[in-house]
Amino acid sequence: MRYLETEHERKSMAITVVLHVLLILLLLFFGFTYLDPPPENGIAINFGTSDVGSGEEQP
Repeated sequence: MRYLETEHERKSMAITVVLHVLLILLLLFFGFTYLDPPPENGIAINFGTSDVGSGEEQP
């Protein structure tokens, strides 16, 4: 039982493999980029309801 019996099947398999390899290479070099998250804007507010945030000195 052969998988690629005709010339057209072999040619189609070669074209498919080449296209998939090119697509994966393009994604590896240009597609998968990591973007740093932007810095958070605003002011930190201490509401005083947390046990962790309680203390004598207020920033």
